[in-house]
Amino acid sequence: MEQEPQSLSLTPDAALALLRREAEALLAQPGRRVLGIAGGPGTGKSTMAQRLAAELGGVAAYVPMDGFHMKHAKLESLGTAADKGMPHTFEGAAFADFLMQLKAATADLAGPGYSRKIEDVVDEAFVVPATTRLLVVEGNYLLLATAPWWRVRPLLDRAIFLAVPRE
Repeated sequence: MEQEPQSLSLTPDAALALLRREAEALLAQPGRRVLGIAGGPGTGKSTMAQRLAAELGGVAAYVPMDGFHMKHAKLESLGTAADKGMPHTFEGAAFADFLMQLKAATADLAGPGYSRKIEDVVDEAFVVPATTRLLVVEGNYLLLATAPWWRVRPLLDRAIFLAVPRE
């Protein structure tokens, strides 16, 4: 049975502690599992996902959605470069396909990343080893219910939405 995502408004330390507990619960189950961390820009999801994967060591891998931005040249050819970062400027179907491949992978699998230095996608920016048990996936649009993003949610064994309180 699919669980509804939690929406959390916690301190960064409390959020990381909760993510650790969720990761440990998923690792107690057999097979490769997926923990999805969603939230808006600037909520700390990338930092927390990277820290969590690093703390867990070789059993976990960090998988960012950012590598599925459309390449800048494509955005320019479509006339949508000014929209960069919005849901329609990502390769959402390719991201869902990649997660499906990762869940079933029995060999190492490379994934794309996003370089803030060049402001574009870098192919084969990271590798998920075949021995990885937990995929720590993060991104703004993991929980969107519109096409093609609706395909992502069922691939997540657990989903957390991070919210930053407005001051």
